[in-house]
Amino acid sequence: MSIEYIRFKIDEELQIKFIHAVREACKIMAAYPDCMEYEVAQCEEDKTLFVWRIIWTSTDAHLNGFRKDKIFEPFYELMQPFVEFILEMNHYNKII
Repeated sequence: MSIEYIRFKIDEELQIKFIHAVREACKIMAAYPDCMEYEVAQCEEDKTLFVWRIIWTSTDAHLNGFRKDKIFEPFYELMQPFVEFILEMNHYNKII
């Protein structure tokens, strides 16, 4: 299991478009068998901060499976306008 965290800083005027894109992207991701779970949260203290947590069966399944699958193209089309707002995008292993 691998937990991917993607942190975004999205200005207020783009937030509705961002949330719509993430919702649609999650539908695509959910159809991929190696995507086990996901959630997106908005910071309470700073409304411009968002965290997208995705649990994959493995990092390899994400990087060499999902990202190379044909469904990645429409996923990326949705998320590409927001790539420049990524603060962090890394995979983590659960320790506790």
